[in-house]
Amino acid sequence: MNRAFLSHSSKQKDLVRQIANNLGKGQCVFDEFEFESGMPILDEILKGLNDTDLFVLFISDDSLNSEWVQREISETKNILDNGLQKIVYPILVDNSLDVSNDTRIPSWLKKYLLKPNNHHFLITKKIKQRLRELSLEHNPNFKAKESLFVGRNEMLDQLESKIYSIGESKPHSIVVSGMVGIGRRTFLKNALKWVKKIQEFYEPIYITLDTKDSIEDFIIKLQDFEDKTSSEFLEQLQCLSFDEKIEEARNLLLKVKDSNEYIFLIDFGCVIKPSKKVADWYLKLIDDENFRNIFTLCIVSRFRPSNDFLRKQKNVLNFHLNTLSEKDTEKLFVKYLSLLGNELREKDAQEILSILNGVPAQTHYAVEYIHDYGIIEALKNKNDIVDFGETQVFYLVDSIRKKGSFEFDFLVLLSNFEFVSYDVLYSIIGDEEKVNETLEDFYISGVFDLVGANKEYIKIHFPIADYLKRSKSKLNNEYRDKIREFIKEFVSRSSHHEEYDDISQLLLSVKGAILEGHNLPEKYYIPSFVLKTVVELYYEGNYKSVIHLIDKVLENSRRLDKDLIREFQYWLCLSLARESDDRF
Repeated sequence: MNRAFLSHSSKQKDLVRQIANNLGKGQCVFDEFEFESGMPILDEILKGLNDTDLFVLFISDDSLNSEWVQREISETKNILDNGLQKIVYPILVDNSLDVSNDTRIPSWLKKYLLKPNNHHFLITKKIKQRLRELSLEHNPNFKAKESLFVGRNEMLDQLESKIYSIGESKPHSIVVSGMVGIGRRTFLKNALKWVKKIQEFYEPIYITLDTKDSIEDFIIKLQDFEDKTSSEFLEQLQCLSFDEKIEEARNLLLKVKDSNEYIFLIDFGCVIKPSKKVADWYLKLIDDENFRNIFTLCIVSRFRPSNDFLRKQKNVLNFHLNTLSEKDTEKLFVKYLSLLGNELREKDAQEILSILNGVPAQTHYAVEYIHDYGIIEALKNKNDIVDFGETQVFYLVDSIRKKGSFEFDFLVLLSNFEFVSYDVLYSIIGDEEKVNETLEDFYISGVFDLVGANKEYIKIHFPIADYLKRSKSKLNNEYRDKIREFIKEFVSRSSHHEEYDDISQLLLSVKGAILEGHNLPEKYYIPSFVLKTVVELYYEGNYKSVIHLIDKVLENSRRLDKDLIREFQYWLCLSLARESDDRF
């Protein structure tokens, strides 16, 4: 199990003790838990540092003046310099410090996000998330796949020439488009490494938006970067004009830029529409010299902007990924086989290569199939590899179903959320250890991605969620009842001012309350939240509720994105027609 070393001064003892108790002895090294009486303290510190994977440094004026803390910082730097993997996570718990000018903080530490935070619950949550990431990423198969990158050399050269050219206007944002499985995120990471924007093991902030989302969702998910969202914030957001929302989003994005972070926005049709049009709010948002040649906001899209748009818009740099060449497909196949410790006869390797279509995800699938079942089975079932898309989803879901009812019920539960936190899953299921074990297995199998400012949310891949929905897989009754309890509790408190540490639970509760017909305060009728609910109500045949909800939202249409207004009008027309209403 991965563990965290908690480096702190004696004056921070009360805060760190709370965090250590929240984590438990199994997940952290804390002096009151670990250090043996009578043993030389330096020996105990070095042993603790070498036995842990995560170095958590609580930065304050006291800790920076502590001889022991300074020794712990130096020893951690030695560990990193010797090539041993350790995640460093500094937490600023003293608002009085001027981090950028404080000479007691080594320059190598200043590259990390040093944002004030002294709430023990939130700090515990972030530490747990980093420990989960370590657990997932230490899996050799997962690490092998993540390290693979071949081809795309012309595109890398194109990016370099755009950045370092004289006289040309500099782009503010990158859009990488292409089909799912083509390697968009891998290309984007490697492109930013190529031009020295990010370092080798950097992980960006992942945010996802779909066709029914708009700028409000972007703001709420960026606000989560600030640790929590309050009901007052939602109320204020509802009162902002469209232009004011863009300014709010820009201010939040500038905080991300100032923290030297990058956002990969995984776009399912919100920013780049299926029509190839580009959302106005995105273009206005990035139209700021602060983002020139920085690429704080990068878009990973299924759809490609129109050529006409790309000719006129110099702020946006687009790379559209097509399938790999035969030569690059062979490179990827051989590299991944080797990393997983497999060797094939040339004849067998050529037979598999002959059916690969240049989609990296299909090549990964073929290698993993060989690794799991052997080359004889792979050759016997070549059609499974050829029919990669649907076959992969069916194969994955079926393999989970065969593991047992708990695993399959858990998968169905994940498919009922747009995205969900570990804490919500713990609350629904109860067995934290079982949840962690199952999620680790799911992650390595490719069931979901981690998204959010601190990768604290789980987002199941769309093809899997869609497959389960089309096959009418039912939610476990026990889980359904627990979700209803969440909604009931939320409704009872909805008139009060609240702070929400967990956006996934807020979204679940708002959507569930609206579906059940509860009247909520105005602040909770976030347009895109309502739109997702409208679609469900429509397919349930509840047309009167659809009409009522849309009329309510369109009362303030001047505050909405025009694409969102058009979407509401579409569902309103359908529902009015179904009701034979004269308004149609």
